Amino acid sequence: MGRIDKESIGYRQQMIMKCMWDAGQPITVGEIIRRLDEMCGQTFAGPTINTQVQILVSRGLVAQGTKIHQSFTYSPLVSREDFQTREVKRFCEMTFNGAPSALVAAMLRNGISEDEIAKIKEMINA
Repeated sequence: MGRIDKESIGYRQQMIMKCMWDAGQPITVGEIIRRLDEMCGQTFAGPTINTQVQILVSRGLVAQGTKIHQSFTYSPLVSREDFQTREVKRFCEMTFNGAPSALVAAMLRNGISEDEIAKIKEMINA
């Protein structure tokens, strides 16, 4: 089994990354808070989200950009696809002892639609 990445990020940080990926352009903490409110139906405090953004910056996942009025903009340094690949690999190593087939078996036990099965078959055959 390979080395397990200990630098995973938490749920709130993943939600912040999702806000940035969905925005498709640099956004401020205020915009992140607005998007989180829409996604979760919960209002987050500015200092809380700012702290989480700074952690993402320190880990090299997010870049701090230009200052607009009193707020800096932020943008992801890692693509959604690269992040998903890293997280799935980490999850597979931690939970399924590094065996992708065990991950797929668990997904099948949980139920996958015929449409999703067809898409997976297309990807395998490609």
